[in-house]
Amino acid sequence: DIGVTGVQTCALPIAQLQHIGSKFEKHITAMKNDLASTDSKAFERGLDALGELLGFEIVPGVGKAEAAPDSVWHLDRDMFLGWEAKSDEKPDAPIAVKRVRQTKGHIDWIKDHFKLNDVSRVTGIMTSPRTTLDTEAKKFTESVSYMNLESVREVAKLAARALATVRRDVGNASETVMAEAVLREFKAVKILPRQLLARFVPLASLPLA
Repeated sequence: DIGVTGVQTCALPIAQLQHIGSKFEKHITAMKNDLASTDSKAFERGLDALGELLGFEIVPGVGKAEAAPDSVWHLDRDMFLGWEAKSDEKPDAPIAVKRVRQTKGHIDWIKDHFKLNDVSRVTGIMTSPRTTLDTEAKKFTESVSYMNLESVREVAKLAARALATVRRDVGNASETVMAEAVLREFKAVKILPRQLLARFVPLASLPLA
């Protein structure tokens, strides 16, 4: 099960953070601060940290590559998420054609990078403070998903609270027990991998400017 795979992936680093003083709190605080930033590099770093916290593997430094997503999360070759993050944009303008085409291109980038036969397990996500879509951009929105910046930050808060609960309740337990607790807590707040997909909306559903 893909949810179980995810929590098993994240249980070990959480267990490691647990036993090193205040490292867990520092890690969570750094992630939240990065995701709260309008600086693109900081936000991308926060996205990577969030992906790992949710049990995904990330592609380190991927945002520096030409035409690559700003962050790539993948899980056991069953799920691939390619993010186009625009934390530095002003919220009072529509999402532009260029940004939509960039996000759509990330789907093919992931297919090529991971040598996939098709893109059925790949999701391209635009995250931005903008909540409307340029009229000319709508024709390029097929297969592109959207998550508002505040929704990304809310997922981070949910993950942090869930993992703090796990740490408090079973922090000294085995990795297996910890993974079961993570699964339970993530499921309760709907941030397991499949539940996370349900939080994305089609970019085409945004109102036109």
